[in-house]
Amino acid sequence: MKSAFYLSLLTLALAQGSAESKQIRGAACHSARVTLNEFGRTDRYRIVVSANGNGDTTTVQQAIDRVPNYSPHRFVIHIRPGTYREQIKILQTKPFITLEGEDASKTTLTFNLSA
Repeated sequence: MKSAFYLSLLTLALAQGSAESKQIRGAACHSARVTLNEFGRTDRYRIVVSANGNGDTTTVQQAIDRVPNYSPHRFVIHIRPGTYREQIKILQTKPFITLEGEDASKTTLTFNLSA
């Protein structure tokens, strides 16, 4: 039986810095953009989410879906200011994902499961 953890908070304001993800089931994945870190190494993989279209994706789930299954690399999903209304699911096969909010007072993840 696959265990699942669903982000069940009505609203989650991301603090500046990062929060580790839990492993949960989700959709198919795609390739992600690789950037160099401040030391010139390619050991940091980063996907930028921007609601206004100025990032790699416009939703957090799209960014998560781009992370390859079983990747040994840490993927940082940088979330620009905005309100993202979506249920977020992370596959068990994607254990190295960090969600990083750009501004705690302006970056909000929220969803509602009520009928």
